[in-house]
Amino acid sequence: MIDCPVQEFYHINDLQISQRQGGLIVKKLNVTGMHCGRCKAAVEEAAGKVPGVRSPVADPAAGLLSYEESAPVDREELKKAIQDTGFDVE
Repeated sequence: MIDCPVQEFYHINDLQISQRQGGLIVKKLNVTGMHCGRCKAAVEEAAGKVPGVRSPVADPAAGLLSYEESAPVDREELKKAIQDTGFDVE
């Protein structure tokens, strides 16, 4: 679990957007509760460890996690990776 100076729990809504970009599928998740750089880094690190997730980028201001899907991603595995980091995934 990360040490966020602002809030302890985070919510990530289910998959929102898919688009194809240069042969890769770009997907986004709604993320609420990111308040600092440590939150951003924790979400990106957790997502980046899931097979098929490439170039995860969390945007606290927009409330989004974007990532390229280089191979099919198991969404439940992605959610679990984020939960294991201490985030609450809806």
